Parts: sequence; C-alpha cells; structure tokens
Amino acid sequence: MAGAARVPPRPLERCLLLILVVILTAAQSKRVEHSLRRGHLRVADFPSGRGSNPRGKSYPNFAFLNGTVRRPPEWRLRQEGGHCSSSACGGCGCPKTTQSSGGTPVEGEKVLYLVSPRGFCKGVSRAIDTVEECLRMFKPPIYVKHKIVHNDIVCKQLEEKGAIFIEDVNEVPDGNILIYSAHGISPQIRELAQKKKLIEIDATCPLVNKVHVYVQVKAKEGYKIILIGYRNHVEVVGTFNEAPDSTYIVENVNQIEELPLSEKDKLFYVTQTTLSIDDCSLIVKRLKEKFPHIETIPSGSICYATTNRQMALNQICQECDLTIVVGSQSSSNAKKLVYSSQLRNTPAVLVNSVDDFDFSSLSDVRKIALTSAASTPEELTQKFVQVLTGEPFRYTLRLFEPVRENVPKWKLPKNLMGLIEERGKR
Repeated sequence: MAGAARVPPRPLERCLLLILVVILTAAQSKRVEHSLRRGHLRVADFPSGRGSNPRGKSYPNFAFLNGTVRRPPEWRLRQEGGHCSSSACGGCGCPKTTQSSGGTPVEGEKVLYLVSPRGFCKGVSRAIDTVEECLRMFKPPIYVKHKIVHNDIVCKQLEEKGAIFIEDVNEVPDGNILIYSAHGISPQIRELAQKKKLIEIDATCPLVNKVHVYVQVKAKEGYKIILIGYRNHVEVVGTFNEAPDSTYIVENVNQIEELPLSEKDKLFYVTQTTLSIDDCSLIVKRLKEKFPHIETIPSGSICYATTNRQMALNQICQECDLTIVVGSQSSSNAKKLVYSSQLRNTPAVLVNSVDDFDFSSLSDVRKIALTSAASTPEELTQKFVQVLTGEPFRYTLRLFEPVRENVPKWKLPKNLMGLIEERGKR
C-alpha cells in the first residue's frame, strides 16, 4: 500500500542474513587463496601489495615482495615418478614432482633440493636475445661493449657465432653496430659512439636503466646521490657517471661515516641491482639513522631476480650440508648467493659447470641445495641434476619453490625492433 511504513526485518531474518553474508565471504576467501596457490592471482591483483584483497581480507600464509607471491616455507615438492614439465625446474624432464605440505626426508636419505627461482632473469635473456638477433640479421662480427652478461660459457658461445666483446669503443670500426651490455653504460660512451657514427643497440636491463634515470633526474633537482655498490663493477661505473659531481659511492657501512654530507643536503640513495640483500639492508639502515630525511626509489633498486633467488635459497640452505651455486666467478649475483648461504653457516661453492666440480667432496654430504645465478643457462644446472640423481650418488630430487616469480614481459631494444621491422618490409 502506498505510503505504508516499511516493516523492519525480524531478529530471525537478520540472523539468517548475517549467516549468509559470513558463508559467502568465507567462500570468496577460499577461492582467492586457492587462486594464489595455483598461481592464477598475482601481487598486481592486490592494490595494497601486502597480502590483502580490496576489501581488506588478510592472507597470513602469503607475503608479497617485488612482484612475487612468496609461498610458505613448508611448501615442498616431492618425488612421484613420471616426467616433469614444471617451470620450477625448467621443464627439464626430470622425475615428476608434486606439492607436499610435509616433505620431510626419510632419515638417512640423500636429498638434492633444486631451488627455484634460479637461472636467467628477463634482463639477461633479453640481452642475449639481442645479440643473437643481431647475429642473424647482420654479417658478423657484431661488437658488444663489455661481456653481454657475466657468464663465461654464454659469452664463449656468442663469440663462436661472431660476437666480439670489447672494452674500448675505439676498437669498433666507424659505422658498425655496437651493442651495450645488460649492465648499462656511461653517457660518455654514448657520446663517443655517436661521434664514430655507430649504430647503437642498447641491451641495458630496464631495471638498471630505471636507476640511471632516477640519478639523472634527482641530480638535476639538486640532490646528492649515494650509490651503494662496488666501485669497480661495470654497472656501478655506468650509474656513477650519470652524475659524477653529485654522486658518492658507498661499499660498506663504515664508509657512511666518511661522507661529506649534512642534514641540510637533499639526499637520495640508489643501489647496484645485484647486491646482497643482507648487506644492503645494513647499509640502508645506517643511512636512514644518520640521514632520516634521505629518499630513494619507491620500488627499490635491487632487481626482482636477485632478491628472489637469495630469498629462496635462504629458506632451505640452513637445512643442507652444502650449497652449490652454478655460475661464473665474474657474476656479482652468483657470488652473493654463495655469500648468502655462508652467512647462514652452510658451506657453499661457486662452479661454472659440472666439469669444474670436485664430486669426491660429497662423501659426507647428505643434503644439497642447488641453485644458479641470474646469468646461468638452465642446461648447466640440469647437468648437475643428472649427475647427482644418477649413479653412484643417487640423491633424491626435491624441488623447492618458496617464491613464485612473475617475469616481466620486456621486448627487445626499440631501435633493434625498428631494424627488424624495416628489414621485414624489404
């Protein structure tokens, strides 16, 4: 009837309505958590990026860091026969594995933990693809400023195809192609290349380039830049030379006390992208104590691959007798994986390939953590898996993937894409 007063819901109806809301909310939470476990949801799906959905629902079993979903440490993978196509082990065809909430090895069992994420990051694979695409498109030789990535085996393979790695740009004949490595380049090198009319193809990792851009912008705004990293590393050299008059390099905590800076200065810090997260956190902590007003890149400087590989290894290495890191001695992030394990009192060794490893040292080793640097091809790691799971060692393979990595979708350098498109029109 028009104008009649609305009858409020009775207590029983309110109670039933409340129960229905609770049931629907719980069901939605289960669906979200299930999607997280299956990898159907990513950190990008959560605006806060801190383990909550838009309505504020908290998921204590998951933490989010640098575009990754961190699974609980107890999520292990155990052997079940068959063959594997999992991204966790590179689709290698090793014994099939499935998730297990337990995963405790049988007493006396020899176990090989294959840690994931590991191996190539997107910046490395993009740089290698850049060189290989140039070798396909143009007649060798193709000149590359510095080793395209810090892996001796990868660089040797590219040299055999016609790549020439140089340090002095003057070695490149005028008008030739010059590729810049993934580690970045100084503005002074670009100027010299332009004077020689070289065709520059920049394979700098986009995350390294991000740091360069911040240094350029902040220096122009009058900031003093503190660059945390190793002075002689090629990446640090390139970043420093973006603003050499405004930048101070810090390699350890003690050097902070020597900085000729005051609280009146506008300060901004960045880091080398391949540092140890343990050491870097100590330096940053001291910087903030001394200069509370210091600023930095909101998303951080250390790259996702460096962070994820160290964090994954850190969660298993303490349970092992030995950590094997597959990578080259020239790789900073490979050395930091070794350091990260040693810092947690687990011996670690860095080896280029199975040919360089002393397998006689495994007589008393029951549990091994196997990982690889961000510049290491997966096939080098899989050779270790084949040897260690076969005779006479017979380690049981267990995949350990506490961090699920969301790999960026970066294209090849823009000017290379332009050259490819131009050639396609001919």
